Amino acid sequence: IFSSTSIADNKHVLPDPSLLSTHIVGSYKGSVFNGDDMEPVLTTFFFNELGELVGKYAMGDEDELEVGELSNFRAESNYTVAMDWSDKYGTGVLRLLFSSDYRMFYGFWGTTNTDTSQPWDGVKIMPNNASPEDNENAI
Repeated sequence: IFSSTSIADNKHVLPDPSLLSTHIVGSYKGSVFNGDDMEPVLTTFFFNELGELVGKYAMGDEDELEVGELSNFRAESNYTVAMDWSDKYGTGVLRLLFSSDYRMFYGFWGTTNTDTSQPWDGVKIMPNNASPEDNENAI
């Protein structure tokens, strides 16, 4: 079982951020707590035109698909990364703990760095050359 506190406190070994980022690039299908229940989400990490690690997410179903952006990635350990999320409803922090093979993650999101308590998970479904445009069609 993961908790936002145990993930946040895992700062003892700081990796080379470029090494972590190359492992997590791709698309992950999972679920996120939104409103009052878990919803399907597709989370994609990729490098933008400036070479920065960024991401996009699409949550909900085909009738009501909400899209958001992920930015300001911060490696906290070999398998833990924090980032900022933003969508039409607001902004906040997402903290993810990846498996040792980077094929899945479990994490928590919230509106502040100390309020990451809402679950968000994913399992890698697309290779490292995933396109962020695939988000809108994959849920």
